[in-house]
Amino acid sequence: ATDYYAECVRCNGSYCKATPERREECRRATYAVYVAVFSDRSVKVGVSVKGRVKTRWLEQGADYAGVLLEVDDGMRARQIESSIGCSTSATVMISGARKAQALVSILDRSEAEALVANTFSGLDSHSINPEEVVLEDLSQYYAPRRIDTQPLPWRKRGHQIDGLSVIGQVAAMKGSILVTRNGAAYQYIDLRTLRGFRIIEDSADSVMMQSGLLDFI
Repeated sequence: ATDYYAECVRCNGSYCKATPERREECRRATYAVYVAVFSDRSVKVGVSVKGRVKTRWLEQGADYAGVLLEVDDGMRARQIESSIGCSTSATVMISGARKAQALVSILDRSEAEALVANTFSGLDSHSINPEEVVLEDLSQYYAPRRIDTQPLPWRKRGHQIDGLSVIGQVAAMKGSILVTRNGAAYQYIDLRTLRGFRIIEDSADSVMMQSGLLDFI
C-alpha cells in the first residue's frame, strides 16, 4: 500500500510507475481536478479521487476549494493538473511552513474568488471557466480564528525530534498543522514531520520517540 501511495503521489501523468493492478484501478476511477486557495493567498491545483475530494481539501488545510472538472483515469487527471500548473501561476505544492505562517490570516470569499479568477483568466484549455468554479468555504472545519497571535514553531529547523516534549493544550488543527497553547503562548507542529515517531504520554509532558515503520502499517 505504501508503494502504491508513493508512486501515485509523485505522478505527473507522463509515465505510470505503479503496478499493473494499480494502474487498472486508476484507469477505471473518476477523479476531480480541483483548485484550493489558502490564507497566504496561494492558489493550488490538485487531483483527488472524486469520492474523497473534500477530505483532501481538509487534509491540506485549504480555506476555499472547488472542483475544476471531473475526468476518468487518474493519469489523464495528472496530465491536466501538470498542464494547468505550467500554464498558470497556480502551484501544485505548498509547504507546511508557509501554511503555518498564515494561520492567523483571514481570507474572505470575494478575495478567494478574485484569486481564482486571476489565476485562470488566461487559461484557454481544458474547458475551464473560472467564473463557473464554485468555491466551498472550509473555515467552519478549523479553529485558528480563535488564535490572536502568530504561533511559533515547535522546534528549530535541523533540531532532532527524538526526545522532544510537546507541552500544552490543543488549540487548533488545520490540515497537518497542530497548534498547542501553553498559557498565552502558542506553538505549531507540522504533523507530517512526525512520521516514524510516536507520542508517549506521561504525567509531566508528552515525549516523541522514534518508531519503526511497521508500527504504522
